Amino acid sequence: MMGFLNRFLILLLAIATIVMMLAVLGVYTGLIPAAIWQNELDYMLGRYETVSVTVLLLIIALRLVVVAFSRTKNDNEGYKGEYVISKNTNGEVNIALPTINALVTKVAVETLGVREAVSKVKLTKNADNTDMVIALSLVVGKEVNVASLTAKVTNDLQRQLKETLSLDSVPVNITISGITDKPANREKRVH
Repeated sequence: MMGFLNRFLILLLAIATIVMMLAVLGVYTGLIPAAIWQNELDYMLGRYETVSVTVLLLIIALRLVVVAFSRTKNDNEGYKGEYVISKNTNGEVNIALPTINALVTKVAVETLGVREAVSKVKLTKNADNTDMVIALSLVVGKEVNVASLTAKVTNDLQRQLKETLSLDSVPVNITISGITDKPANREKRVH
């Protein structure tokens, strides 16, 4: 999302561009006589303010180029924040979304037939409460039945979320992003 500062800078750059283009069109069409624009151009090129304004417009343009090519935070929105697991008069227990995300990815990758897993935990706020949705993208081996594999991953996730975090019936949306013949890597890794 573009902030106020970036919108203001675009406005300044647009106004400067419009003024310059109108001047060029006026010179080209002859509306501004050569004697006037040459005299004004000689005067402007002799002033340090011209250099200052040019450098300022260059900085604004470079800033907007950086903003245009920078990655937005909205893509990773699901990784921020915390989810309230329990709440009572003594306080509440929160768990960070990256922690839930790591648990989901670990459970998915440990399932036989899953080669790679990328998960994203998202929260949606309602009037009464906050709901959690898990989006899971899997690369699976060609030797497995996708329907039974996704059912097993979903059941394993539901069981693990219930046992570890006391979360019931969290929706899991699974997308199969690839089927590979790459052999499974079953060596134990220490993290």
